[in-house]
Amino acid sequence: MPKYLTIDDLEVKDKVVLVRVDFNSEIDLKTKKVTSDVRIRAHG
Repeated sequence: MPKYLTIDDLEVKDKVVLVRVDFNSEIDLKTKKVTSDVRIRAHG
């Protein structure tokens, strides 16, 4: 398994950091709100 870098492995002081997170959660198309946060909580 590859070793993934963590924020502790990088020099980020005084830098802008963008983080993209994809939890692949269910979203209500009308309200645009998450209908199930099970996957989000599993990664928290």
